[in-house]
Order: sequence, then structure tokens, then C-alpha cells
Amino acid sequence: MPRPVTDHVFPSSPSSVDIECVAESEGARTEYSCTSHDGTTSLVFAHQPVGEALRPGLTDESLLAVVIDRLRGSQESPLRCREFACALTKLEEAMFWLHARTHARQRRGASPHEA
Repeated sequence: MPRPVTDHVFPSSPSSVDIECVAESEGARTEYSCTSHDGTTSLVFAHQPVGEALRPGLTDESLLAVVIDRLRGSQESPLRCREFACALTKLEEAMFWLHARTHARQRRGASPHEA
């Protein structure tokens, strides 16, 4: 059952992109549909259901890397602003914490189904 995602919508203006979560696996949200006037794009995330092989796809880190790169480019352009700088800092911090989690799990030899 598709579930709308609306965090990207500014309250006083309509969005040009409709986003829906279209697939979940054991509580992990694994696929999104992004629809605009140009068509639909799917975002499929890597995941590993219990007892199954890893399903390829994006990682949270890969998606963050794209947004970080985009904001870094904006900061090197006439669009440079404090708000982009603050957003970039927070995204880089998010990346740090995701990497910290991965390193901690690797050190202790955690399975894909352990926190």
C-alpha cells in the first residue's frame, strides 16, 4: 500500500514532486516512487531480509552523498547562502553518524539483522 511522504513540501506552496513509499521489508522502507510532470523515478534501497541475500540498491549514505555534493556545488555558485551552509553541515554530520554506526557494527561482527 503506497504511503505518501510530504516532508519535502513547503506548507504554503504545492510540491512539483509527489513522493510515495511503495515497498517495505521487515519495517525497513525499501522503495520510493517520485512523480513529477516529467514522469516517475524509483528509488530502490539496498536491504537484506532475514534469511535472504542482499538486494542491491542505494544506501542511505549514497543518497546523502548526492545531496551533499549538490549543496557543495551551490555553495561554489552565486546561490551560496547561510541556509545552504547550515543544511550542508547537518548532512555531513548525518553522514558521520551513519559511518560511525557501520564501523561499530563491523568491529563487533554484527549480522545484517542486528542494530
